[in-house]
Parts: sequence; structure tokens; C-alpha cells
Amino acid sequence: RTKSPTPRNNMEFVSKYALPIVASGVGVFIASSIAHTVLGHHESDFKGLPGPVQDSVVSVMRSGSVADGQYAFPWAPPNERTEEWITKTSTAPSGTIYFSTSGFHANIGSTLFKSFLHNTAVSALTAWTVSQADIPEDRLFRFVAVVAAGYNCAGSGWLVNWYNHSVKMELKNAIDSIAYGLVTAACFRYLAWKS
Repeated sequence: RTKSPTPRNNMEFVSKYALPIVASGVGVFIASSIAHTVLGHHESDFKGLPGPVQDSVVSVMRSGSVADGQYAFPWAPPNERTEEWITKTSTAPSGTIYFSTSGFHANIGSTLFKSFLHNTAVSALTAWTVSQADIPEDRLFRFVAVVAAGYNCAGSGWLVNWYNHSVKMELKNAIDSIAYGLVTAACFRYLAWKS
């Protein structure tokens, strides 16, 4: 079995992988858009707070005293984590909030662009990994699919363990990641190795 040649230098790497990196970035962006807008399996990822609670939280957020960002509660700076605070974290409700003063859809263009950049970065990292491996050509498709899927779903366990993301939600993300890995492998197969 012949093996895929390893690029000898940076220019050879760029000439071999630039097109598949960008194409798979676009392909995964499209697949992700379909997963989140057409298929509907992510609609149950989040739950809403009960009406009065949601209204109270939104009212506090609109007061102007909270800036955009990610928040955890209960929280205290490291130098203020007293025994009382430790007790509170063990007994009180806890959670995380991702807060934006401008609303979700106000920045949708920027969010989509950053998503595309993320997809392209994953493809570039996958290309680099492939370029360093000595894989028989008949196994390259599977290898790229697994590597890209792994990079796409990296961190899911961490989110479940530390931030209480639901296992069901992260399993759906893992399934999406497998699809994204297959899209990436297809782009690499037809654009990097066809010759």
C-alpha cells in the first residue's frame, strides 16, 4: 500500500492543504447550519427559566450593572473564598450565565463568522496532524474523519463535568462532530489526495 507523502516544507504544506482546509471550513459551516436550523435536534439543548424568574433575571441584567461576559454563581475572588463561601457553594443553587447586552440575534453575523473561523482552524489542525502522520492512503479518509471529529468535540466532557452541560446535549454535539469529521475527510480526499 502506498502512503500519503508528507509535505517537505511549509510551502508544500500550504499548496497541498490550503484548498481542503478552506473547503472543509465552508462544508462544516454548512453542515453545522443544517444541524442547528433544519434538523431541530438541538432545540431541546436549553430550558427556559419559569416566567417570573426569567423576568426578574432579565430586569437585573437590563439595569446596566452587569457587563457582557460569562458569570458563575455563587462566586467570589480567590482571596475571598472563606469557609462561609465554601459552604454556600456546597449547599446553594449554582450555575453559569452567558450574558450579552445586545441580544443573541444582534451579533449573529459576527457569531457566524467566528464559527467559520473555528471550523477552518479545526481543519488546519487536522491537516497538520495528517501531514505529520505516516498513514497508508487507503486509511487516510478514516484517519482524517476521526481526527477532525475528535478536535470538533474536544472539551465536551469538560463542559459536562464542570459546567453541568447535559450529557444528552453533548452526545448530540458528538454526533454532529462525527458528521463534521466526515465532511472534512471528504474535502481532503477529493482536494488534497485526488492527484
